[in-house]
Amino acid sequence: MSKIIVSIVAILLIFFPNSKSLISYNQQMTYNSSIGAEKIIEAFKNEDADALEKLMCKNIKDNVENLPNKIQSLFDAVDGEIIDVTYESRGGSYSGSNPGKGSITQSGVFIYITTTKNIYDISFWWETVNTYQPEETGIRAITLAKTNTNEILGRISATDGIGNWHD
Repeated sequence: MSKIIVSIVAILLIFFPNSKSLISYNQQMTYNSSIGAEKIIEAFKNEDADALEKLMCKNIKDNVENLPNKIQSLFDAVDGEIIDVTYESRGGSYSGSNPGKGSITQSGVFIYITTTKNIYDISFWWETVNTYQPEETGIRAITLAKTNTNEILGRISATDGIGNWHD
């Protein structure tokens, strides 16, 4: 049923490409934080830097120097073979609108990775909706830490717009 709705919204966007409500609805259906978490998990399991980079917002892609190397450093910090992964949305959320510009919706998500040697958590801010700058959807910030010590092993972040409005 959801595929049918997404298809209908996609067709409507052809006829009404500037409709902020249609853009928002389409982004919510096709780019929600659960989809983001699943894609991040797959990228970590496969150590696929290209896949993780594709999930990042334009701000990160434009402003983080040596992004592929920084992504690889996150993968390299996970010691051992991954044996279990879970995730939950419990890291807060942000929803805002700016008249004449559009709306933004973000959520914080935690991924827990258990390996043969340690337990890690990945916290990330995921921008589901941005009707003003759709290219800014995706990962706004991602942090890898050891769960038992809270030692931060790596962080990649946008220069602004993490849990708040950004232009």
